[in-house]
Amino acid sequence: MPSSARFAALSKGEYDLGVTFWQADFGDPINYLERFDSSITRGNYHYDDLDALVNQSRTQALEPENRWQTLIQLEQVGLDEYAVQIPVYQSYQAILQNPKVTDINRPGQSYINFRWADIQTQ
Repeated sequence: MPSSARFAALSKGEYDLGVTFWQADFGDPINYLERFDSSITRGNYHYDDLDALVNQSRTQALEPENRWQTLIQLEQVGLDEYAVQIPVYQSYQAILQNPKVTDINRPGQSYINFRWADIQTQ
């Protein structure tokens, strides 16, 4: 099914089980967990407690320990109680890098940027 038709069916709720993906574009668990927020999700569900936990995590930027516990609770509620999303796999990329090479930019899911890379010759 073409992506446009699949996303249209998902947004209309015309499915029994929808398969889609999300790739993080910044290194924080909220990048995945905010998919539980009913204003963001494509899954046509709404759970007030999930929305409240997402919002709570957003107010805890200066409280990393509390925020971490909120994120754990958000994942447990979203996956264990409602099973609104079922993670099937996580992509990864293994990288070997000579320690003499520095300043390589690896932004999220974008291409590796060698523009500012440096090779230590000493």
